[in-house]
This record gives sequence, C-alpha cells and structure tokens, in this order.
Amino acid sequence: GTALVGVNFTHVAVMAAAAIEVVGFSSLVLSVSPYPAFAGSAGVDVQNLSRIAGTSPAVFQKAALAATMVLNNGSSLVLPAASVSFTSLQPAVATVVQGSILQGLSSGVATVRATAAGRSVDRAVAVIDQPVTVVAFHNLGLGANGSLWLLAANSSAGLLFPTLTGTYGSTHQMAVGVELSDGRVFDNIFDVATGAALLPGLVTFSSSDPSVASVGNASGLLTLLQNAAGVVNLTVSSGGQTAMLRVYCNLAPASGDLDLGQVAGVAVPAVMQGEDVELPVFVNTGNRTLGAYDISIELDASALEVNDVTQEHAGGAMDWNVFA
Repeated sequence: GTALVGVNFTHVAVMAAAAIEVVGFSSLVLSVSPYPAFAGSAGVDVQNLSRIAGTSPAVFQKAALAATMVLNNGSSLVLPAASVSFTSLQPAVATVVQGSILQGLSSGVATVRATAAGRSVDRAVAVIDQPVTVVAFHNLGLGANGSLWLLAANSSAGLLFPTLTGTYGSTHQMAVGVELSDGRVFDNIFDVATGAALLPGLVTFSSSDPSVASVGNASGLLTLLQNAAGVVNLTVSSGGQTAMLRVYCNLAPASGDLDLGQVAGVAVPAVMQGEDVELPVFVNTGNRTLGAYDISIELDASALEVNDVTQEHAGGAMDWNVFA
C-alpha cells in the first residue's frame, strides 16, 4: 500500500509530507547466463553446460548465477551476489565456485539453489558431454604479460605489418579470443594476471621461423631471438580453424648495447646490386650519460662498400654533442 510520512520541526513552522509505496517480497528468480560474459550474453539463458572440444583435461563450460527479487508491485531488484547463497545439490555434476559461478564437472543434471531473505528457488542445469568447437578466432596478438611490444604497421612507409620488437630472449604471453559453436565467446583464453591457459589444450601455436621468434605450442609464450629478413607468421589453430599474425621481427638493443638497421620493419631490407642503403646505428645508453664512444663495424667488403658516414645525434643523454 501507500504510506504518508510527515516531517515537522518544533522550533519553526515548517512541515513536509511524502507518499511512500510499501511493497512486499513476492518471489525469487534464479537466472543462469554464460561465463565469462560477452557482448549480448546478459540476454542468454543457459540450460546446458557443454564440454569444450580439445581441452585436456576436459573442461566444461561455466555459467554466472544471479538472483532477482520480484516485488508484489511487479517491479524487480537484482540482488548483490554477496547477499545470496548459491549451492549445487549435485556437486559431482556441477559445483559453485567464486561464490556465484557454476562450473560443470561431469555429465548429468544439477539442481542449483539460490537462497536470499529467507526464500529459496531451484532450477536444473544439464551438464552434457556433447562438445562445442572453435568456429572463429579474434584478437590474436600480445597479451598483458611480457617485455615485447608491437609497433604499428605504417603503409606509407612500406610497412604492411606490425613490428615485433624487444631485446634478445625477451618473452611475451600471446593472447587470442575464440568463438564457440554454441555462440559463446571468450575474449582471451589466457588469464590476464598469470598468463595461464583457461582452456588448456584448446589451441595450438606455431611460428613459421622459430629460430627468429619461437612460440610455445600449448602455452603461447613468445620468445624473440633475432632479426628476420622477411615476415614471420605466428599461427594459432584449433580443429580446422586457424588465425595468423604476420609480423616483422626486429631486435632492440639492450642497455649498454648497440643495434644496426631500421627500428621498424626489416632491420636491413634487401637491396639490388649497386643500390645505396642507409644503415642507422642506435646505442642504448640506458639511464646513463654517454661521455664518448668508438664504434667499429665489420663489413663483408665483397658485398658492401661504405661510401659515406654521416655523424648525427638522434637523441639520448650525452655529455656533449661534438663530432670531430
């Protein structure tokens, strides 16, 4: 019903009143949606948790649990997960983890119960050994963990692909998202914090030149080893689906080291006989000031002739920028 609440003050002639609608708790509704969430997943009602094909050991899908309080005026209120107790009455089939995530474990039907404000509601969720497969990949690239980075492609400079760069032996966790045959989407199948595979065995990585850039077959851990004379293909596959990241590989100098060639793209591009080539020299001074330097470069005189040396200071900490 409706209650009228009045407020008045004894020391001044001011009074106000407000009508408040009083509603009751009518029922509790338990909703089950895909986990992890993706665009549009809030409107998906999960009935089944399937096995994900290729995972080893076998991984079944998860679902997010939520409870909604329906009031007797027809309105509803989604309850905070912390105020609801979610349990599985068949924990060998599916169990509740992290408070409100339902994890499938083995074939069968689990009754999931939500309890809040003295009310409970049950619903059945089937765990089925009917596998779902990868139908598409997306967002293949570098993840959050590592010390490599990608320089963007620059078509105006003739760089059609990004450049993978970093110091020798540097590693980085790759990232890739998948779409499954039942429409579920994983934005990244690797844990952002730890780099661990969330769906072990689902995908396989490979490199077209592992002597330049190697990648863990199952882990997706990428290691940069040397410059590449061309483009390196980093491939991920699952079943009949593949995706490819094409990159130039270009080592950056470590602190106290120097590097020859371009910063982006192929360090020393191929040239025709008799063609001039510019060979930049980069010195990584780290956080120290470089007082003086003497650089000796050995070249194969039968293949390359030095015509000119341009003395420049492209930037960096030096005591004095003087060239003799």
